[in-house]
Amino acid sequence: MVDPHPDIEPALLNSADLLDYVAVAGMLYPVSIKADNTKQWLKPASCALACAGDWVRYDLDRTTLELKPEPARGRLGPESRLRLLANSITFLYLETAFRIPVYLAARFNLAIREIHRGILVGTGPLVDPGFDGRLFIPLHNLTVNDYSIKYGEPLVWVEFTKLSRNRELERGSPQPRVASFFDFPEYKRERQSIEAYLDHANEGNPIASSIPRDVAIATAKVDENTRIVARTRTFSIAGALAIVALMATLFAATVGAFVYTLTYTDGRVADQKSLTNSVGRLQTDLKAICVELKLRSPRANPPAGCKT
Repeated sequence: MVDPHPDIEPALLNSADLLDYVAVAGMLYPVSIKADNTKQWLKPASCALACAGDWVRYDLDRTTLELKPEPARGRLGPESRLRLLANSITFLYLETAFRIPVYLAARFNLAIREIHRGILVGTGPLVDPGFDGRLFIPLHNLTVNDYSIKYGEPLVWVEFTKLSRNRELERGSPQPRVASFFDFPEYKRERQSIEAYLDHANEGNPIASSIPRDVAIATAKVDENTRIVARTRTFSIAGALAIVALMATLFAATVGAFVYTLTYTDGRVADQKSLTNSVGRLQTDLKAICVELKLRSPRANPPAGCKT
């Protein structure tokens, strides 16, 4: 491929050089730049690409907290908007096709409004010389806000850099230069404060990361679970205390019954030994329960049956 403009020096292309290469080499198609909208689509060293093409997004099932088996997908049309949901990644397959000559390289980034909104894309990815095709870009929205971008709006800004000289690319006849240079848009100079940029990005609404909110929600859930466990443990201790108290009562009643039996029966030795053994087993069980209760709740007051 022969460089049609060998007189253009290796450097970042200004808007006039950029347009001449677009016209001759056809390195962008379709092109949204027209005579009546140059302020919207051109800056001194870059041009804009429209929000158009196919999109894919993997959504989370809020019930199962798992990714849905099939991604949401669609194609932007004249009446549609690209939706960037809070805390999500949307993949956009740009409609504009690149046909980069071997003597140029390109870099792109998001429109400044999207950057101020908190939308992220890989910073300055290089589109290599000789690339031919459409770009597939991930748009990360890690904020608490849902955003949408109108079909056809400027979304990506591209700059082109000419590589160092290569004699094999300069053998052809130079082509005529026809494009004009476009200065920095005057209306952009009016933004002179942080508030002005943020108002432009989200119409005066707050812009914040979703991470602190999600961490706070998770922390609140952990705290609530801790309280539930504490309440459950309290109930378990109370239940154990009730059991010990009941056993103590039963023990006292049993002992009383044994005394009654020993006093008012015929005093047969076999019955006396059996009753004595039963009393011993009950005492052993009661001591074991008291020890377990003390280990589980050392600060709790022992019931009457456990006091010495």
